[in-house]
Amino acid sequence: MMALLQKNKKRTAVRSVFVLLASATIIVLLYPFMPSLDYFVRTSSLFNGEQAESQYPVILSTPHYVLVGTAKEKEEGLINSTVRLDTLRNTNVQNRPIVDPALKKLVIPEIGVEMPVIITGNEYKEEDAYSAMDRGAWLYTKTSTPDAGSNTVLTGHRFKYMPPHHNTLYSLDKIQKGDEILVYWQGREYMYRVNNSKVVEPTDLSVLDSTPTPTLTIITCTPLFSTAQRLVVTADLIGVR
Repeated sequence: MMALLQKNKKRTAVRSVFVLLASATIIVLLYPFMPSLDYFVRTSSLFNGEQAESQYPVILSTPHYVLVGTAKEKEEGLINSTVRLDTLRNTNVQNRPIVDPALKKLVIPEIGVEMPVIITGNEYKEEDAYSAMDRGAWLYTKTSTPDAGSNTVLTGHRFKYMPPHHNTLYSLDKIQKGDEILVYWQGREYMYRVNNSKVVEPTDLSVLDSTPTPTLTIITCTPLFSTAQRLVVTADLIGVR
């Protein structure tokens, strides 16, 4: 009888260890995909009871925001997709910082991104680029800045730290048209609205080209865990605070 009891205890212990090891293995394998699962749960109509829709800003004019819109867009509660350059260069806008002028940061609320913007020299150096992306979102050399209009290009790692992590662009593929992106630059908050998301080859440098209107371009690698292609998200400037 004692031998049988000991045998059963041993068998139970082995099963327990097996279950623990199996559970730990499953958790380790699924952990990198948890941000995607969390995003699906938060946005799916299966869980929240309503169709997930892009939320467009509807602010037209406040003491802080300077926005430009057509008559039709104002009637519909929307705003124009661009802010005029003369608005960006308005001295009242430039001289009223709302945050520390030294703060340079990229914020994408929808996917939990909050990355410092890293600036390197005027000349492109690969080692500088990699060093900058290890610390945050790199302001691509020789592209514009939010206050100057044209095309501001930021690029960062897709997978650098164990997700979810605010300092990577892990879930950039979940961005939808109409989502809001914020850039803090020289004491101002620049609000952008996503207008497009696409995949390009690494050799496609057209994404770095200047634009006639103030634009934000965010670039990272794709597919996930690969550097084969580039995921490119573009957004129009719609407000300055």
